Amino acid sequence: MNKQRIVSILLILSLFLMIPPSVAADTVTVPGDYATIQNAIDNVSEGDVITVAPGTYTVNLVIDNPGVSFTLRGAGAGITFLDGGGALTRSSAS
Repeated sequence: MNKQRIVSILLILSLFLMIPPSVAADTVTVPGDYATIQNAIDNVSEGDVITVAPGTYTVNLVIDNPGVSFTLRGAGAGITFLDGGGALTRSSAS
């Protein structure tokens, strides 16, 4: 193998090493993986999806996950209800 070919292969390999690994988002269920929606929110990671089973959930949710984006998804319109009595708290730290 000539020197130019070896350098080219090493360059390509080094480029692959610079690509950050993608973090796979998890999908968690309530109830199932977590007993409550709040517990799922408290343990969520970046990009995760929390799927809530059909039913009516009486909740007072506190979302305190600075810098973490996640999706909260019900099982469907008209079958999953979050009844918080109008209360939702969102706090963030600088």
